[in-house]
Amino acid sequence: MRIRAGEGGSLRSLGLPGIGLMDQPAHFFRADPNGALDKLNPAVMRNQVAFATEMTVLTDRLTIDQLRGKAPITDADLFG
Repeated sequence: MRIRAGEGGSLRSLGLPGIGLMDQPAHFFRADPNGALDKLNPAVMRNQVAFATEMTVLTDRLTIDQLRGKAPITDADLFG
């Protein structure tokens, strides 16, 4: 089995679906006197957490075949 790189790569290698939520924030890996904390924005973070929460709730309603793209997803599947 070949392990795929990146966030969730080992799970994708096993055929398990997932949602990648975070890219590699290069600004956190550089020498910065402030530790790059000035790059964080509470409003943006709140939106990201709200989005991740909503996506988790919506995808939890789907079947394995829908998550794998083998079955259609309707509005009723997502929103009841």
